[in-house]
Amino acid sequence: MIVRSPGDAGFTLFEVIAALVIVSVGLAAFCLAIGGAYRTVAQLKRYTSSLVAARSQLDAAGIAFPLESGTTEGTYPDGSRWRMIVTPLGTEQTAGTQAAGREPAYWLALEVLDRRGRQVFKLQTAKIGGAMP
Repeated sequence: MIVRSPGDAGFTLFEVIAALVIVSVGLAAFCLAIGGAYRTVAQLKRYTSSLVAARSQLDAAGIAFPLESGTTEGTYPDGSRWRMIVTPLGTEQTAGTQAAGREPAYWLALEVLDRRGRQVFKLQTAKIGGAMP
C-alpha cells in the first residue's frame, strides 16, 4: 500500500490510462455519429433530387411524350432507377372516347428505385391524353 503525504499531488499511471480509454471511446462514438449523419444527408439529397425529377417527369407525361399503355424504365442522373407503368382507365370507355374524338384517360404509376433496386417512393396520377399528333 502506497502512503501519500499531504504534499503529493498528481495522477497515477492507471488513472491516466483509464481517462484516455474513456475519452477515446467517447471520440469514437462521436465520429461514428457524425459519419452516420453525413451519410443520411447525402441519401436525403439523392432522394430529393429523384423526387423533383419524378414530379417533372409526371408533369411532362402526355405533353413532352405520348401516353401509351405499357411499362417504361430508365435512370435519373443521380443513379436511381425509375419505372413508369401506364394503364388506360376503363378499357370500354377508352374505345368510346377515341371513337367520339375525345382523348382517353390513363393511370400513371411512377416508381423510383434506389441503386439496390428497392422502392424509394411511388407517385401516381391520372392523365388525359393520347398519342402526339
